[in-house]
Amino acid sequence: MAPLLTCYDGRGLEEAIAELLVRYYSSLPVRTVYEPLEPDVVARWFESPDYEVESFAVIERDSGGLLGLAWAWVTSEEEPIPQGFARIVLDPYAPTSDLYDAALKLLSWIRHSLEAWQEVRGVVDIFVGGEGDLATSIICRVAPCSPDAMLVRGYVMTAPDEGIRGNPPGGYKVREARPHESQGDVKALVEIFNDAFSVYDTFWPWRIESAQRYYKDLFERRRAVVYVAYSENGDPAGFVEVYMHPTLSGGLAGEISLLAVKRSHQSRGLGAYLLSLADQWLRSHGARVVYLDAMPLAARLYLKLGFRIIYQYYRARLTLQSLPDLPIDGVRPWSLEKCPGSTV
Repeated sequence: MAPLLTCYDGRGLEEAIAELLVRYYSSLPVRTVYEPLEPDVVARWFESPDYEVESFAVIERDSGGLLGLAWAWVTSEEEPIPQGFARIVLDPYAPTSDLYDAALKLLSWIRHSLEAWQEVRGVVDIFVGGEGDLATSIICRVAPCSPDAMLVRGYVMTAPDEGIRGNPPGGYKVREARPHESQGDVKALVEIFNDAFSVYDTFWPWRIESAQRYYKDLFERRRAVVYVAYSENGDPAGFVEVYMHPTLSGGLAGEISLLAVKRSHQSRGLGAYLLSLADQWLRSHGARVVYLDAMPLAARLYLKLGFRIIYQYYRARLTLQSLPDLPIDGVRPWSLEKCPGSTV
């Protein structure tokens, strides 16, 4: 069986990880909007202060490259009972028998990793793809997923060709933010984000230092813009973030990468207006298609504005005990205080 590597320090596998993810997304309908992934972008993921070496594992291919990868993590330590989460990506073009072995090993690693957090409740949400995704079907063969266990995690949606309509709501002022230059803008965006997304069980608070790093990188690499709205009393109320990029299938796409409106300012038309500004900016800069990734609660707004779903993806809610528990080849639990760090 192919070796499983853990405790990745962020150096040496950037090209292999990028290649695997490009192969995976190129096999899906999202290839018409998703962008090619460069190794330097992957390297930046592992430079984040939020990355922990115990949270990531890969399966190497004997002939080189990767068969699959996985992340495992828990919700914020502030939660009374932390929730376990995981993400698996498998090479859709590899032999099915190899993928089955890789899924067995990665799911065992996820189980052992989450069990190391003794306070994690006995449920894990594994982020998988959509219907017809080979990796999803293999994962659900290894750890049986009942229909009730498959929960919609999100949608990839494209904006209507005629554009997005939104009227400016009363009581707000909107301006272009400069978060890569202004710490005040960064603080405002983080405040909005943490308020808007705290309703989701996958929520992890955004930290100022992480946001500063993110926006510095974003504006160095992208043609991007961020619009932020303030109420009359100066309260940061909402923002939208967009940028341009090439797609896996060729052409140029505009991504609405983030829309957030504080809960106290929702249902007033602010989100629709910010989206209309974003759409106008993207199309004026040459976007052939405008798209976004939407969480289920937000999808209703986008559908109302004329967005179309091109792909939906799931999370499989399983018990830890239902995951495989392979004791072979050194696949074992580890201490979060001391990474075992080896090829197993």
